[in-house]
Amino acid sequence: MASLSGKVAIVTGSSSGIGRAIAERLAEDGAIVVVNYGTSAEKAQQVVTGIQAKGGKAVAVQSDMSRVAEVRRLVVETVKQFGRLDILVNNAGRFIPKLLMETAEADFDQIIALNDKGPYFAMQEAAKALKEGGRIVNISTEGTHMSFPVRRRISAAKPRSNSIRRA
Repeated sequence: MASLSGKVAIVTGSSSGIGRAIAERLAEDGAIVVVNYGTSAEKAQQVVTGIQAKGGKAVAVQSDMSRVAEVRRLVVETVKQFGRLDILVNNAGRFIPKLLMETAEADFDQIIALNDKGPYFAMQEAAKALKEGGRIVNISTEGTHMSFPVRRRISAAKPRSNSIRRA
C-alpha cells in the first residue's frame, strides 16, 4: 500500500470494532487519524494511545454523528487543526435489536439519523474540504443485503458500501 504520510483521515465510530481497526491501519500507513467517538472518550483515548505508542499520530474528537451540526463541526475542526482532510471513513452506525412491531418512531428516527443522515452530511462537508486524490469511504453492513425481523430498520437505513473519490 502507498504511504499515507502527511494525509489526514477521519474515521467515524472508531473507538472500537471495525472503526478502530481502520483507524489503526491508516495510522500504520502514515496518516494522521481523527478518532471519532460518540460517547466513549475512554475507549477513544485508548485507540489514540495505542496509535501513538506505535509512532503514529492521532487525536480523539467527540461528535454525535446523528446530529448534522456536530458532523459539520467534526470536519471543520479537523481542517482547522491539521490544515487539510484527505480521507473520510463513514463507519459509525447503530442497530436497535427490536422486532418490527416493537419499534417506536423514536427508535426509527435514531437509526436513520446515525446510519443514513449523518454519513450523508459528513460526505457533503468533507467534499468541500477534500483536495485532488481525496477519498470518502462508506462502511456498510451485511444487513443491507439480508432481511431478518429484528434487522428490518438497519436494512433500510445503512447505505451500501461504496467509495467516492475526487479526481
